[in-house]
Amino acid sequence: MVIDMRLARVLAVTAAITSRHCVGAVGASVHADAAATVPLGVVAAVTPSRDTALVRYTNATIAKPSAVNTYPGLQPITSFGPGTVGQRVHRSGPSGVRSGTVTALNVTVNYADGTVTGLIRTTICSQPGDSGGPLFAATVGIGITSGGSGSCTTGGTSYYASARAAATTYGVSTY
Repeated sequence: MVIDMRLARVLAVTAAITSRHCVGAVGASVHADAAATVPLGVVAAVTPSRDTALVRYTNATIAKPSAVNTYPGLQPITSFGPGTVGQRVHRSGPSGVRSGTVTALNVTVNYADGTVTGLIRTTICSQPGDSGGPLFAATVGIGITSGGSGSCTTGGTSYYASARAAATTYGVSTY
C-alpha cells in the first residue's frame, strides 16, 4: 500500500495516522511512493468503524515533520483538536489545499465497503486520491480525509475521521 508523504505528515516522529481504506491489514507494508519502491512503514493498527489506521515508520531516512503540505511549504501542526460547527478549516491533498467550513460533527456515512461513524462533515470538496490527508485550522490537526461527494470542479461535501480521537486511540501525539 502507498501513503503519499504529503498526507502522512501530521504526526509524531514514529508514526502516522491515515484513513483505514488507504492501507492494508495490520502488518501490511506501506510505501512512500506510488511505485512501491520506497518503504515507509507497516500498518500497526486499524479502526474500520472510524476509518483510521496507524502506520509505524520503519524507514529512518525519510523526513517526518509534524506538519502538513501547503503546496509549497509546510504548515506546522502542534496539537489535535475536535473541530466545531461553523469553524473555518483547510484540507490538504493531491488536489491541493482547499478551504471550507465544518457543518456537522459525529456524522455516520454508509460507504460501499461499510459504515463509518463519528465523522466531521465540511463544505470542502475532495477528489479521488485525497483520502488520508489532513483537515486542519492553523496549527491544529482536526481530521483525516475519509471521503466525500461532488468534485472540486462542481463543489461538494467531504467527511473526516477525528484526528484527535485517532491519536488518543493509538497513543500518539504531535511533536
